[in-house]
Amino acid sequence: MSKHKSSENETIFKRLRFTGLLFLIVLVGGAIGYHLVEPEYTLFEGLYMTVITIATIGYGEIVDMSNNVSARIYTMVLSFAGIGVLTYFVSNLASIIIEGNLNESFKMKKMEKRIKKLNDHYIVCGCGNVGVNIVNELIKTKRSFILAGIEKDQINNLIEINDDFMGLIGDPTDDEFLIQLGITKAKGIFVNTGDDNINLVVCVSAKHLNPNITLVSECLEINNIEKLKIAGADKVISPTFIGGLRMASEMIRPTVTGFLDEMMRGTNDELRVEEINISSKYAGKTLADLNIETFKKTVLLSIREDGKWIYHPEQGHILKETTTLIIMTTPKDRISLEEHYS
Repeated sequence: MSKHKSSENETIFKRLRFTGLLFLIVLVGGAIGYHLVEPEYTLFEGLYMTVITIATIGYGEIVDMSNNVSARIYTMVLSFAGIGVLTYFVSNLASIIIEGNLNESFKMKKMEKRIKKLNDHYIVCGCGNVGVNIVNELIKTKRSFILAGIEKDQINNLIEINDDFMGLIGDPTDDEFLIQLGITKAKGIFVNTGDDNINLVVCVSAKHLNPNITLVSECLEINNIEKLKIAGADKVISPTFIGGLRMASEMIRPTVTGFLDEMMRGTNDELRVEEINISSKYAGKTLADLNIETFKKTVLLSIREDGKWIYHPEQGHILKETTTLIIMTTPKDRISLEEHYS
């Protein structure tokens, strides 16, 4: 949702609050007024008289005004004022419902509140085929994210499929929209708008707003890879290049490809190859001190330290502040491992 859309929604709520307050004042004021001009009648009877007066129902005078000129004058004034306010309230409410804005406005309000609570989440800019596949993986691995797109229908269709989706419509090249997505608190951003020029601008904006964010960008033209890296992308993925390598691998090493698919995409929705960054408090301790074997569905594959790989590390291996564990585990165990070791 863009700044314009957010402002429009706020205007809608202000209009509803204002007309509702006016209507409430008329009801309360009318009830009190009838009680004052005819004290023998209760406030409830005054309220009832007010309702049938401004609603033009015409059931008859509940409050007897046959010999009370001031009460009749009061009723005429109340009629003009009350009917006007009621008409204003109903027309505003009807127009909002007819335009389809009411339900959407409430949804957006609720969405914005949920987004403000997020921290260390991922932002997916683009909800085409690439974006949908990214989102599916984030869902399966139980990671929080926000989907951002320009096309309203694409976002709404995805949200309808899964209530857990959080998505906003807006221009990802707009700094204010990125801030609304929580860019300053996000852990990473996927830039896959389907246009290298837009991807380039988003990369520059995202890194400017949050220099520490991890940025992975799609690149349709291989010649633009270096430009995207200069713009701030930490990793640049070319679908055509990756697609070519994948097709070759399927032909010459199908078993290896199948294994990597199972580990990276988890076709059984269970095991994944993941990485865990070890907290500095474990620096100087041994691998055995981590007691990884207590996680029954986790297997340590290798260690990454100072840019080097260590395969089949020994239990006596001394950990460093730069140590990253490469493990095979379940999404549930991955969350526990991050809480325990990070």
